[in-house]
Amino acid sequence: MTCQTSTSDVVACLSLAVGVFSASLVPFFLLIDADLADFDPRPAVRRVAAGPVWVAVRNTALDAAALVVLLTTSPKGAMA
Repeated sequence: MTCQTSTSDVVACLSLAVGVFSASLVPFFLLIDADLADFDPRPAVRRVAAGPVWVAVRNTALDAAALVVLLTTSPKGAMA
């Protein structure tokens, strides 16, 4: 019985090898010449929280919450 390898099998194996090799290098490239301050997310969080996009998202969320409250409650003395 002969076993022949098709082109798609070879390409699949090469693709898997490249993916595994690339995934194994991620920790190396993250930790090479890394300082402990590089892993501190607080400065980035502060920049994002102060950005105009975040302010717009926060204002939109507050407006949506206020609209939900207004639409789900009935005013005093309203007829049912």
